[in-house]
This record gives sequence, C-alpha cells and structure tokens, in this order.
Amino acid sequence: MRAARPALALCIAATMTLSACVTTAADNGGSCHAERVNPWIGHVATPENRADIAKATGAETIRWLYPDSVVTMDYNPARLNVTMDKGTDVIRSAKCG
Repeated sequence: MRAARPALALCIAATMTLSACVTTAADNGGSCHAERVNPWIGHVATPENRADIAKATGAETIRWLYPDSVVTMDYNPARLNVTMDKGTDVIRSAKCG
C-alpha cells in the first residue's frame, strides 16, 4: 500500500499542474471583446476613435490607461482596458479585466 502513495501524489501533482493550463474565456477576449480593438492599435485615441471602440466592443466599462497608470486589481471580465502611449495617446493594446 505504501508503494501506491508516491504514485498517487504524483498523479495529484500532475493534475494540479495541468489544471493551471486551462484556457479561460477571459484569455480569449472575454465578454469585453478586446480583440475588436485590433483595428485601432497604432492609432491615436481621439474622442471619435474612443466612441467607435466603445460601440464596437460593447464593453460595460472602458479604462483608458497609460503604462504607469494606477488601477485597482479587481478583475472584471466585462471591463475593457485600453493601454496608450503617454503623451501621444497612441493605442498599444487592449485586454479584458
């Protein structure tokens, strides 16, 4: 019976490790539809572009962020985070959260 314990421990460890590899909906855009911002990557976040992004994504809330912005760490899959260059407001990335 003792020989089975290391094998059981190994199986449990392997299962836990593999469960960390599961892709969630948020990793693929989530409900904020971050992938829909792609046409605006590299463009300035003008008021018109911001309105178009809001309409295209349908995100409940949008945070317009700079790399050094201070934000809360609570995860909200319906919230869109758009990161821009400071000083130019060029859109660099978008993700849910």
